[in-house]
Amino acid sequence: MEPPIYQIVANDADITAKIQDRFLSMTLHDAAGIESDSVTITLDNRGNVIKPLSTGAKLVISLGTGKALVPKGVYQVTELEESLDNDDLVIHGTAAETKAVIKAPKDRTFDNVTYGELVSQIASENNLQPVISDELAKIQFDHIDQKAESDLNLLTRLGRQYGAIAKPVAERLLVTGKGEGKTASGQEMPLEVIADAHNSSGRIVTKERDSYQSVVAHWFDEPAQQKRQVKAGDGEPSLTLKQEYTSEDEALKAATAELEERQRGKKTFSLTRPLSPTLGAEYRIQVINHKPVANGLWVVESADHTVERDRVSETRLELVTPK
Repeated sequence: MEPPIYQIVANDADITAKIQDRFLSMTLHDAAGIESDSVTITLDNRGNVIKPLSTGAKLVISLGTGKALVPKGVYQVTELEESLDNDDLVIHGTAAETKAVIKAPKDRTFDNVTYGELVSQIASENNLQPVISDELAKIQFDHIDQKAESDLNLLTRLGRQYGAIAKPVAERLLVTGKGEGKTASGQEMPLEVIADAHNSSGRIVTKERDSYQSVVAHWFDEPAQQKRQVKAGDGEPSLTLKQEYTSEDEALKAATAELEERQRGKKTFSLTRPLSPTLGAEYRIQVINHKPVANGLWVVESADHTVERDRVSETRLELVTPK
């Protein structure tokens, strides 16, 4: 197995060589959806010889094996942690594209807007490029209330009704179907085949599908000033959604998405592999030559890449069955 390599550029200065003899570990966390990508770097600061980076510093990080480095993104230092019990200096950072303003609460309303128009407006306000699939972009909302809610939470809340996730990444505001293993443009994410079972460890958990046979959603008929309901599926038991929607179409789509999600049944797979920095959230993984319960197509929900001095470097994947 090829040895791990890394590169850390802080505020446009390559500090890799400077910290090499003090480097203890680094973990990069890549997740789908609203959760921010993050980095944690631990250095040996005995003698207090390391000048800590200031919070807000920009880190450009690459990770790899052998001689091949893979760019892993731009991060902003958010916390510096020092212990009284040892000489560790821990640097925490989050993806630089997760701007504070997109997470700040706002109060406003939107009328007669599509999901695509909403994503474009919020992206423009946050200096991001909107990226959303045609199918999701066409979804129509008659009225939306944003009350003490961030832009990112708003997009995530609305997207959840249609099995979508919203995430700012690489100066883009990406909105795509969750667990589909597809880009926002509808293209398949890269497929990685894992066939060497001797390099795999982990655990598979199988959850049976819910027993709900139908889902009820309510919407408010403004002209008639009446609360009405729609149902997806048929039979009992039936689940009623708490949220009230502004149109029959919106309510039916939400009920249908909830029913499909609950009836699908799920398997989750926690898989640990030798360091594989090319893998990331929403990648598709084809597992073969493992136990039958593990073999098949999976989608990466989150990936943690860890490099540690004097220890085997690894990638830990949380996998789910695709939609």
